[in-house]
Amino acid sequence: MKIKITESQYNKIITESYYDSSKLYSKQYIENVTRKSDRFIKDIVRNLTTINCTDNNNKISECVRIPEVLFVHIKGRR
Repeated sequence: MKIKITESQYNKIITESYYDSSKLYSKQYIENVTRKSDRFIKDIVRNLTTINCTDNNNKISECVRIPEVLFVHIKGRR
């Protein structure tokens, strides 16, 4: 069985499903997205190591590297 998809659908699948273990995410964003998650996910977020980083406006903020299970949880919720 073959399924035809458009180029925009293909690009969306590729960009949304790619997990990069070295990518940094804003800790505040991760906490906001997982606010209503179950305890297992909240425990993972609580135990993440924070890293100081700068955003686009050169403002210092806290960032984290997330495990793949958290990435799948966040991307699957949308």
